[in-house]
Amino acid sequence: MNTTTEETAECWQCQTTFKWTRADCFTPTPSFCSPCTADAIAANVSKARQAAEAAMLKLTPARYQTTDTAHPDFNLCLWEEIQSWRPTDSFPWLGMIGPTGGSKTRCAFLLFREIVLGKIRPSRNPDAIPPIPSIAVVTAYQFAETVAAQFADARQATAKESLSRLSKADVLLFDDLGKQRNTPAVADALFALFDHRHAANLPTIWTANTPPERIVEGMNADLTAPLAGRIRECSHIINLF
Repeated sequence: MNTTTEETAECWQCQTTFKWTRADCFTPTPSFCSPCTADAIAANVSKARQAAEAAMLKLTPARYQTTDTAHPDFNLCLWEEIQSWRPTDSFPWLGMIGPTGGSKTRCAFLLFREIVLGKIRPSRNPDAIPPIPSIAVVTAYQFAETVAAQFADARQATAKESLSRLSKADVLLFDDLGKQRNTPAVADALFALFDHRHAANLPTIWTANTPPERIVEGMNADLTAPLAGRIRECSHIINLF
């Protein structure tokens, strides 16, 4: 049976003496007092957020890096509708369907940032920087190009690594889904991507001009219904038409 004892220690940060409770002989002496522990944890969260911001900036096209939500052409109603959304086990994906010019992509990047930063949680260890979510951004055209690159000797390894990264990313943004030409290779890769993210409940934000049933047009019949079904099953869909 373990007995607790009151111990004293000196904070490495502020050099004050503080009391702490030892639960057993294996409990390590804390290095920081409570206020300094809170400060260290907050500082590490800030470092993680800065690193995540830098990673997202690299993936965000210049045109969408300084979106002004007060601009008269910005779809503020859409932004207000989606910014409260967060991934759930039932709906880990958010889809926005609508015509070009409706601010879908701008809103997607704004929400992408909030979802990524929201996944950074404080660590109990004041010495540890919280894990930074893995992220990925791709357009339909880039996806099709990456799939095609798998069959080019010089780019094969890089393309396969890119597709794997899209499948496994903690948060994925897929813009203009459905604009890719659904060749057999693209269709297979697209199904593999969404099937993996469907099975793993990985948060995904996607935009499209057409509904899932149109997105899968031209694919093999064995893929059309399953892929459209997975997209609908996992997605909270907002229709702008």
